[in-house]
Amino acid sequence: MRELCKGLGIYKARTTPSHSRCNGCAERWYRSLNAMLGKIVSTHQTDWPEHLPYVVNAYNTTVHSSTGFSPFFLMYGREQKTPLDIALGNPRHKAVNHSEYAAIMLDRLHDVYDLARDVLKKSAERAKKNYDPKVRVQKYQIGDKVWLLNPMNFKGRSPKWERRY
Repeated sequence: MRELCKGLGIYKARTTPSHSRCNGCAERWYRSLNAMLGKIVSTHQTDWPEHLPYVVNAYNTTVHSSTGFSPFFLMYGREQKTPLDIALGNPRHKAVNHSEYAAIMLDRLHDVYDLARDVLKKSAERAKKNYDPKVRVQKYQIGDKVWLLNPMNFKGRSPKWERRY
C-alpha cells in the first residue's frame, strides 16, 4: 500500500480520533451513510447491521457528480463485477504478471485521477459561483465593537458551556 501511495503521490495523514473537525471527508461520508441507512432500517432501528454492507456497496458503486466516477472505480481502476457479470461471464483480460499489472493500474489510475481532479475543480468553481452572490462583505471601522473568538479549552470546564466569544 505504501508503494502504491508513493506511486500515486498520495500523502496518508493520520487524524485525531473522535475529533470531527480533523477529517471532514470522513464526517461527510458518515452523514451520507446515516441518510441512506435512515431510509431502509425498520422502525425499531435494530436491523441496521444487516443493511450496512449493501448500503456501503451501493455508495461505492454509484457515480458521484463531484468526481464523475464511482469510489470503487477510483480505488481499483475498474468497475465492480456484479453477480450478472459473473453469471454471463465477462470476457477475461490477458494474463500479466504482478509488476506489469501494477504498471497498467498506475497508468490507468493517473489518467482517471487527472479527469476526476478536473471535474472536482469545475464542481468547486460552480459552487463558488453559486455561493459568492449570497456573501455580504462586512466593513469595519476603527473603534467598532466586534466579537473575538477564543478557542482555548480549560481543564475542568465543559467546552459546551464556555463563552467562546
